[in-house]
Amino acid sequence: MRWRRTVLLAALLPAAVVLQWAASAAPDFVETAYSRTVYPLIVGVLGALTGWIPFSLAELLVAACAVWLVIAAGRTVIHILQKRRRLRNALAHGAGKVLALLGIVYMAGVLLWGFNYHRVPFATSNGLDRSPPSLEELETLCVTLIDRANSLRASVEEDADGVMRLGTTRRDALARARQGYARAAEVYDALGACRARKPKAVFLSPLLSYLEISGIYSPFTGEPNVDMDVPAYEFAFTACHELAHQIGFAFEDEANFLGYLACTMHPDADFQYSGALKALSYAMNSLCAEDGRAYATLYTTCCAGIKRDWKAARAFWHIHDTPLREISAGVNDIYLKTQGEAEGVRSYGKVVDLLIAELRAADREAGRTE
Repeated sequence: MRWRRTVLLAALLPAAVVLQWAASAAPDFVETAYSRTVYPLIVGVLGALTGWIPFSLAELLVAACAVWLVIAAGRTVIHILQKRRRLRNALAHGAGKVLALLGIVYMAGVLLWGFNYHRVPFATSNGLDRSPPSLEELETLCVTLIDRANSLRASVEEDADGVMRLGTTRRDALARARQGYARAAEVYDALGACRARKPKAVFLSPLLSYLEISGIYSPFTGEPNVDMDVPAYEFAFTACHELAHQIGFAFEDEANFLGYLACTMHPDADFQYSGALKALSYAMNSLCAEDGRAYATLYTTCCAGIKRDWKAARAFWHIHDTPLREISAGVNDIYLKTQGEAEGVRSYGKVVDLLIAELRAADREAGRTE
């Protein structure tokens, strides 16, 4: 009886894959029937159940699963040593339990959030031209973002080293993070389908830093989780990025764009600057890959404060550069590719295409009003 139940639970894994495959063939249906109808109900219920908890329930569940796996592995080893079970049977039993757990987790992830990977792309549903950008457009984007970031840098606070700091404590900043989405929903109605909730602080933030994970969304609890140790200019943007996942946008480039948009429309200067500087970082990295000379020229136009913020961020991530970082990036790359993000971890940088698409839309609108 136990084996039958284990097999049935393990079968949830391929069943979930089949469901995802079917969903990928019907993005319009997923958009209307799931992302804008069912998913808001799901995340609303999860938010009501977990939002009042002051800590990350997802972090606690991950720790509990890790303990369960260690205990299960230990019991298997003990049974083998005591010869209560043959090695082959013991390993098969252990593997069955792991597959059953994976089946439950993966199916739950698909039903609670994963279908959002197969909704209509944000650019398509909002009429944004995402055709490959020209070098001239990329340079224009960089100049625009440099001007914005230079202007905003004068409005943010600094620490004793002249590095940007948030206007409030980090926990207070988490409470402020969702304010930009209310205004962003006035521009893009898809953002109003779900209510953005307060992100949660991660207790094991130092571990996330070594894994180079600034934040992570838990579809099982409806909680956006944020690394509390990342540099200040990345912190505010990361909180808005994870909120984009929470309101139903799964792809990383779209979450980056919506995080930037929410920061830009946020009433507070620290969030506005965080969004502008993070977008500028992605744009400048793209420009450097295309034209190193143009990158070097534009870099000189960045104010001293921006350069200090970038230098502090590089120092932070250099300290946390360990083999764990490479392993984490590899796992994330595989996961993203299995969910349909062909670029894997490089998809984060594809936000530049959306930023340029937004510029094109603004130019078209300006042309119509002249």
